[in-house]
Amino acid sequence: MCSLCGTYQETSYHLFIDCPFASSIWYWLGSILNPNCNPISFLDIIRISDRNWSPHCKLVILAAIIHCFHIIWQCRNQRRFNDKKIQVSLAINIIISGTSLSGNFSKLAASSSITKFVILMKFDVKVNPPKQRIIKEVLWSPPIFNWVKCNTDGVAHGNPGIAACGGIFRNSEADFLGAFSINLGVTSTLNSELIAAMVAIEIAHAKNWHNL
Repeated sequence: MCSLCGTYQETSYHLFIDCPFASSIWYWLGSILNPNCNPISFLDIIRISDRNWSPHCKLVILAAIIHCFHIIWQCRNQRRFNDKKIQVSLAINIIISGTSLSGNFSKLAASSSITKFVILMKFDVKVNPPKQRIIKEVLWSPPIFNWVKCNTDGVAHGNPGIAACGGIFRNSEADFLGAFSINLGVTSTLNSELIAAMVAIEIAHAKNWHNL
């Protein structure tokens, strides 16, 4: 029989989901996360952390779920082997303590959402503000008189991976002369860079831009 409720046969599903003790734990977690947390399978529980949370909040929620499973198992063992009954309120405090430790060790950034802020506060987790974007000034220098300048770039998503390259031509007055972009399929970043340079040379030759 289930050691926590003493009423039904103990199975993994009953112990961690269907038992009144476990249901109380999940109901409490759902009251924090706002969505209706009435899981009917283990997958439903894991999917809670797959929602559109910020990185820090998602880690905290996943940690809370893991601690919920752990405390249910721990309370079951205490009752079965030590004849010690742990109240739901104490179990929840242990979950909050463990989740707080996990969340406060993380350096992931939180979002500015008030909903996610409240969730972190419920678990006593310090909010990691999102990293501020760094504005970097980039100065483009035009070529000397009667020359054409082409700025090229190549990139691969993975190395090798889906790749592309492109370039833009301007004269000494910074006037736009033309541009190109090419889908290269699967190749390396180095190959993308080299192809961009070669295509720029071919275009310049075709247009008689010999001072490139």
